[in-house]
Amino acid sequence: MADLFQRLLGSTAPADGEAQLGEDAALRLYLRKRRARLRRGSFSGGSTAAERMNRQRFAVNNTQRLRRRFRKGKRLPALTKEVLSARYRVSPILESLLPERRRLWKSIPKRNNTRNRVSLNVNTFSFLDDPAGTLEVLASIVELEATAIDARINFTFPFCEDIGPFLVLAEMWPSMAPVFAGGSISAPVQKVIEAVGLRRALGMEFQNATGNTDIWAMPVQRRRPAGASQSETRHLDPQRREVVCDMVCDQLDAWLVSAETGCELTDEARAWFKSIIGEILDNAERHSSLDGDGSWTVTAFMARRVHNEEERFACFMAFSSMGQTFAEGLTAERAPHLQAALENYVYEQKVQRRAPQSVETLVTLAALQDGITRDSRAMEDERGGTGLLDIASMVATLASSHKGLESSRIAIISGRSCIRLKHPYLEGVAAGPTEPRRLWCNASNSRKEAPDTSHVFDLPIRLPGTVLSVAF
Repeated sequence: MADLFQRLLGSTAPADGEAQLGEDAALRLYLRKRRARLRRGSFSGGSTAAERMNRQRFAVNNTQRLRRRFRKGKRLPALTKEVLSARYRVSPILESLLPERRRLWKSIPKRNNTRNRVSLNVNTFSFLDDPAGTLEVLASIVELEATAIDARINFTFPFCEDIGPFLVLAEMWPSMAPVFAGGSISAPVQKVIEAVGLRRALGMEFQNATGNTDIWAMPVQRRRPAGASQSETRHLDPQRREVVCDMVCDQLDAWLVSAETGCELTDEARAWFKSIIGEILDNAERHSSLDGDGSWTVTAFMARRVHNEEERFACFMAFSSMGQTFAEGLTAERAPHLQAALENYVYEQKVQRRAPQSVETLVTLAALQDGITRDSRAMEDERGGTGLLDIASMVATLASSHKGLESSRIAIISGRSCIRLKHPYLEGVAAGPTEPRRLWCNASNSRKEAPDTSHVFDLPIRLPGTVLSVAF
């Protein structure tokens, strides 16, 4: 025991005579003397008001940690000041992904130091391919934030097949304790994260993210947080979404040129694409917040890929908006005739056809249809409510080849609802030139039939907001 004191504490170890009292007695005597010295301030480094107020608690906590370390014969991991000072922070997104977070969360000194380094291997991170599994990964990250001291996240997949989950992770990161200290990630995924500007937001450091000759990216663009504008003329100022719409169109044009398609956007196509992106962002602002002042995040990239010795260009876009879900937005302030239409559809599916999807998911599917909008004035004027099916039409237009159309897909994650649009349910169909488009995700494209459960289904974990991921 005397050797242990000497090795760990140097000159502050008890005298040889004290060590002869027996291991437990010597430890108690030493800790009692150390606690007394700490209370007097000889170890506290000063005598400020804050130190005087907290000296008693500091002395007790310090000696209790030493006692546990001596008796276990293990050293605590070297922790930074930022980690040691981490405190629980309320976060709607973290609490939604892991409802028991508050109960599980422990202060850093109270965490189990026998689990010094914990690794999470992430094999899937794509809402497009595995939405339920991706939400479970995000929930596991939140659990590590609540319980671990030193965590590693290993992204084991070779390519980034969806940037949407990384947008959600970037939303989570500021509210989490800084217990994550690295991990592994492939060079192609590093390049994407670097190119879209998420590396710093995710606290990552890369060594292989250079030479992005095969990545064309639009860096992440954000609208200010809800209610953050201080401008008295904010509704007259150039809107952020207008600037971003131009950026997205510029990026699409650059992709067509870089992929050597021999095509470029016509003025008509550019205006169409701009109106589509504009409505998506406008909907996020108006419907993700009760006061109509919500926020959004958007990014996009194209990557050169080689598949079966054939060079192809894979394009990815993602929109995220934390706050109200589609279903919550529609049920908050809806027009009377919209309310009747939604209730009739839900009644037909849940009562008459016993559809397995929840009411929330059925309402989310109804929100896709042309003309469905929370804005009663827009409905009366027969405008708005076309953005989601317009996105599907845009994807089908850009991926005009048969191979491109079959590999194109869209995932809408909103609350506990997931809608996956891909072949054969990608584009809405109108009964006539002036009729609204419909996409009910079943073989006959009829609201009278239940949606295909492989395309419209409930999720085990709730996302507090909406993410729209696109690939073509």
